[in-house]
Amino acid sequence: MIRFKKWWYLSALPLLAVFITALITSSETFRAYGDYALIELQSREVFTAHTPLTGLFGRMFWNHPGPAMFWLLSPAAILARRTSTPLRVEYLLLIGITVIASLALAWRLGRKFFTAITIVTALSLIGIPTAVLTAYWNPWFPIPMFLLLFVLSAGVAAGQVKHLIGIVVVGSVMVQTHVGTLAIVATCALFSLVCIAVDALRSRKMPDKWRSTFGWCAGLLTAIWLMPVIGVITHVHGNLISIGRYFLDAPGGHTGLSRALQVFAGEYLWRPTWLGGPERLDPQAFGIERLAARISGPSLLALLVPLAFLGVGFFLSRSRSDARWSRYILLLTSLLCIGVVAISRADQPIPHTFGWIKVLAPLTILIPMVPIVDWVLSRRPKFAIPVALLSLVVITVAAFGAAPRYRAQGDALFVMMQPRVKSLSKALDIQKLQDRRIAVRQDFLGPFDAGVYSALVNEMTRRGAKVIVAQDAWAKRSYGDSRSGPSSSAPVVWYFTVTPERFAELRSRPGARVIWYEGGSTGVIEVPSKSDRQKIG
Repeated sequence: MIRFKKWWYLSALPLLAVFITALITSSETFRAYGDYALIELQSREVFTAHTPLTGLFGRMFWNHPGPAMFWLLSPAAILARRTSTPLRVEYLLLIGITVIASLALAWRLGRKFFTAITIVTALSLIGIPTAVLTAYWNPWFPIPMFLLLFVLSAGVAAGQVKHLIGIVVVGSVMVQTHVGTLAIVATCALFSLVCIAVDALRSRKMPDKWRSTFGWCAGLLTAIWLMPVIGVITHVHGNLISIGRYFLDAPGGHTGLSRALQVFAGEYLWRPTWLGGPERLDPQAFGIERLAARISGPSLLALLVPLAFLGVGFFLSRSRSDARWSRYILLLTSLLCIGVVAISRADQPIPHTFGWIKVLAPLTILIPMVPIVDWVLSRRPKFAIPVALLSLVVITVAAFGAAPRYRAQGDALFVMMQPRVKSLSKALDIQKLQDRRIAVRQDFLGPFDAGVYSALVNEMTRRGAKVIVAQDAWAKRSYGDSRSGPSSSAPVVWYFTVTPERFAELRSRPGARVIWYEGGSTGVIEVPSKSDRQKIG
C-alpha cells in the first residue's frame, strides 16, 4: 500500500497519449491565416522597434489588453522561416508546461486533490475543442491556464502564500491574452487575498516572508502590465477604457442573466461535452453565433447538479473540520456565480470566448466529490481500493478516448484554408521580396477571404518585404502602425481581390502583372502606384 501511494502520481501518465497525438498534428506543416497570421506577425515584432503594446485585434474594434502571448511565442516566430509550424509546436509545449505545473502543484496539496485535478484534466480534454492544443489562438490559450490558476488559488487557500506570485503571473497572462477571462481571474485573486487576510487575523500575525511575496507580486505586476500602460499613456492603441465600456454597455446588447444560466445549464445536462456529449453552443461562423437549440426552462434544473455537489461537499468538509476543502468549494461556488455574471455581460455567449467553462464544470463536480467520497470511506473502508481503481480507469479511459480527436488535422475551415495558403506561398516563393516596399490593398472580403489576406501580409513580411496596409484605424490595430500608410508611399500596389470582374479590370492596367491566381476568382495583381495614385487611397 505504501508503494502504491508513493507512485500514485503515475496515474497522470495516460494524459501523455493526448499530448503525443496533439504534438504529431502540431508538427505537421501549417501555414498561418486569419488571426494566426496576425499573431505570428506581432510575435515576430517583439524585441524590435515596433514591439506590440496591446493584444490581438478583436471583433468589437478594440485590442485585447496586452501582448503577453506575443512575447511567449516570439522565439518560435523568429524561427518560423518557411511555415508557421514552429509556433504550433511551441504553443503546445507551453500548454504542456502549464498542465505539468498544475499536476505538480496539485501533488503538493495531497493525493486526493491531485487525483481530482488529474481526472478534471482528462475530462476537460474531452470537452474542449481539439484546436485548444493544436492552434495558437488567443481565446484557446487561457483555457488550460485556468486549471493552473485554480490550483494556485487552492494552494494559497491551504496556506501556501507564495503561490500568490504564480496567480499574478498566470492571471496577468490570461487577461492580457483574452479579456473574457478577467472576471474569473479577479475572483481567484480576490479570494486568495481574503484567505490570507482571514488566516492573518486568526493567527494574529502575517504569514512568513509576506513582505518578499508581496514585493515580488508588485514587481511582476508592474513588469507584465508595463506595455499596456505605455499604450494607454501614449495613445498607441491603448484601449483599456474602451474594453471597460464594452462590458458595461455592449453595443449589441448583453447576453442577459437568463441566457447565461442556460449556457451553464448545458454543461450539466446528461452527457455534457466533458463526458463526450454534443456541443450545445453553435460553432457556426467561427463560433460567433447563438445557441444552436435554446435550452428552455426545465433544463435550468440541471444547475441543481453542481449546486447539490457543492452544498453537500461543503457541509461534509465543514463537519469534518477540513478547512482546506471548504475553501476549495467556496472558491468554485464563487467562480460559478461570477462565471454566469461574466457571460451575461458579454454581447454573445460565444463558445471560444468562455471556453473555460469546460474546465470549471468538471471542477464543480470532482472537487466537492472528494469530501463526499471521504465520508463514505470513513464508514466503508473496504471501498477504498475500488474507488482508487475506478479513478485510474476514469483517467485512462478519458485520456485515451480524447487522444484520437487531437490526431485530426482540424475543422472544415482548416481543410479549406491550407491548400489556398500553400498555393499563395508557392507563388510568393518566386518573387524577389527582400527589402521591397509594397502597398497591399483589398476589396471587401468575407471572413474566409479576409483570412487569406492576412496570410498574404504575413507571408510577404516573412520573406523580408516591407508591407504597407491601408491607412485607417482598423489596419493600425490589426497590423500595427509600422505597416499603415498611403499607397503612394510604395512604388507598387498589390491588390487582393475575389471578384472576377475586378480581377480582369486590374489586370488590364498598364504595367500590371499577376502575382497569384486561384479558384477562378481569387488573385493578387501588382499595379504601379504612379499610374493610379489618385484612385488608390
